[in-house]
Amino acid sequence: MRRLWRAAGRIGAVALTVAGTGGWTAAADRAAEKQVAYRGVQVRVPAGWPVVDLAAAPRTCVRLDVSAVYLGTPGEDQDCPAHLAPGRADGLLIEPARTGRGAAAPETVTPGRRIPQRIVADAAAGHQLRARLGGTGLEVTAGWATDPGRVRRILETATAGPVTAEDPAADAPAGGAAPRTDVAGYAFDRCAAPSAAAMRAWAASSPYRAVGVYIGGPSQACTAPGADWVAARAAEDWAFMPIYVGHQAARGNLLVDADPAVAGRQGTDAADDAVRKAEGLGFRPGAVLYNDMENYDRDRYRDRVLAYLAGWTRQLHARGYRSGVYTGGSSGVPDLSARWGDAGYPEPDVLWSAAWNSHHDVTDAGMGLPAGAGQWTGGRRAHQYAGDVTETYGGVALDIDANYLDVTSPAGADGRLLPGRRLTAGRSTGSATATLTVQPDGELTVRPRGGGRTLWSAGTGGNPGAFAVQQDDGNLVVYRRDGGPGAGGALWSTGTWHSPGAYAVLQDDSELVVYGRDGGALWSTGIRD
Repeated sequence: MRRLWRAAGRIGAVALTVAGTGGWTAAADRAAEKQVAYRGVQVRVPAGWPVVDLAAAPRTCVRLDVSAVYLGTPGEDQDCPAHLAPGRADGLLIEPARTGRGAAAPETVTPGRRIPQRIVADAAAGHQLRARLGGTGLEVTAGWATDPGRVRRILETATAGPVTAEDPAADAPAGGAAPRTDVAGYAFDRCAAPSAAAMRAWAASSPYRAVGVYIGGPSQACTAPGADWVAARAAEDWAFMPIYVGHQAARGNLLVDADPAVAGRQGTDAADDAVRKAEGLGFRPGAVLYNDMENYDRDRYRDRVLAYLAGWTRQLHARGYRSGVYTGGSSGVPDLSARWGDAGYPEPDVLWSAAWNSHHDVTDAGMGLPAGAGQWTGGRRAHQYAGDVTETYGGVALDIDANYLDVTSPAGADGRLLPGRRLTAGRSTGSATATLTVQPDGELTVRPRGGGRTLWSAGTGGNPGAFAVQQDDGNLVVYRRDGGPGAGGALWSTGTWHSPGAYAVLQDDSELVVYGRDGGALWSTGIRD
């Protein structure tokens, strides 16, 4: 995400100006307008708005923080920086209606007719309306800075010629498992989602196994990927960090209210909007959704930020999601840390610290947390340790922000440890014949179901509170109680760290096996050898 701020970029040969906070009036617009036509649809927009043909300039960075009209489908390889400052401007993206696996169909509006108020109201929290233009085969994404009046008037006065394509029917939801947000390993985020080819190249040769994706928010300056992109990456075993760029304390033009009560309601509305956006991309309850709260002056903004984040966390919990907060290591991290253990304050489930330092880990020092305080341990930490860096893997260079995550959840009862799952002291998972258990003394064992002699053990006893994690690099590791992925303290491992996407299974023959993505066995206990 962002700690360095890029000035407004250029689209093609046309310079764009980041929107300010000045008021909009319909009279001012009508005084200087131009007509834009695209596939039979005509809209009248302010004369100063650049018009960008994305078919002619496919690498254009489609930005939501500038006033412009983008025509066509955003390219797969947009020339965007790793991060942009939070902000929103009035603008339009008109493109062929999206289809594809798991694509969520938006509402339909009719060009030239009044947009139902409920559609505008549903879009209010995110300052963005996405709708199909009935009878045209097109859809529009309309964003606004402070008042939806301008873009609403543009759509309500638009005209459409003869139908050029049927409106595509809504696709059925994607089958299979939902995109996962549990990650024990390296992750990167960047403004625009990389192309499918870039993601495949990085999956094959980089240490990264998770990617941050911007899903919405009133201060979002980067476009969101489609549900088909998310589904395709999930099928390739990528994990995700869904990022919602909500109201900010001090940056951009959409701020958290100074009244803590109002700020709390803003956080609640943000959570509801984030859930709508996330579910449209295939995420389901139980996923971690991250609110991006950029760095701020603690003395001036602390109370309103904490109220906003409390509203965010409470509402996500009410909707069945886990709350994540991305925030500055010198602002939000110490402010949230100071409320740790306060029964009256709902702490986020995951803390994502933006602390650009030499720690490629989630240690207290790396995160900026009090040493030894035990805050956000147990698979609840993420650390952005570098920003605005260029890395190359598989011949593909990307501008990214780099992270290490220990964001895990408990293993199920089916005998499988998938990437990002952990087995804590005193807990078991099992097959029809055996159980895999981390004993209270830290010993990882396989025993017959119903009791009996130990069939196999890892030799990690004498370490009360130890736990096992299936990491995203393929390694099954037992850590000390005060250790973990990115924090050190490994006691034992299968040594399968070179196999991203690998997973462990306790089979019905009582054998514990680590399998690679291709189904080949990488390691086993050897009980049946």
